[in-house]
Amino acid sequence: MIGAALLVFGLFLLGMVLIAAEAFIIPGFGITGVIGAALVAVSAIYAWSSLNPILGLTLGGVALVLSLGFFLVMPRTRLGQRLTLKEAISEGSGYGDDARRAGIQVGQRGITATDLKPSGFALFDEARIEVRSDGEWLNRDTEVVVTELKDGKVIVTLPED
Repeated sequence: MIGAALLVFGLFLLGMVLIAAEAFIIPGFGITGVIGAALVAVSAIYAWSSLNPILGLTLGGVALVLSLGFFLVMPRTRLGQRLTLKEAISEGSGYGDDARRAGIQVGQRGITATDLKPSGFALFDEARIEVRSDGEWLNRDTEVVVTELKDGKVIVTLPED
C-alpha cells in the first residue's frame, strides 16, 4: 500500500515537473508536456483503481486546479509578464521587409556581399539585403540579378549576359 502510494505521488510529481518544464524551459507544446499530462492521468487512474477512488478524484482535482491556476494566475505574475509578448508584431517588421523598404525589384542587379551557399547577403544600391540563389553556390563579389520576390525572400541568379 505504501509502495503504491509512493508510486502514485511520484508519477504525479514527475508529470507536473514535466508540464512545468514544457511551460518554462522547452519552447512550444511538445512531447515533454504530453508525457507530463499522461503521467498525471496515469497517477490519478492508478490511485483510483489501486488505492482509493477518493484519492484518484483528489489527484485529478489537484491537477485541474494547479493547471487552471497556472494558466489564469501565471500571466499576471512578474515571471509571467517576462514570458509574455506585450507588443503586437506589425506587418512591416517581418522577414523580407528590408527588401521591400529598399525597393528591390525583379531584374535589379547587385553584387554578393557574402558567399551564397545558397543564401547570404547582396548589395543593391548600397542596401545590404538577405538573398537566396536559385540553388547554386555563388562567391562573394559576384554580380547577380533578382529573378523572383517570393514570400519575403529575394531570389537571385547569375545574369545571362
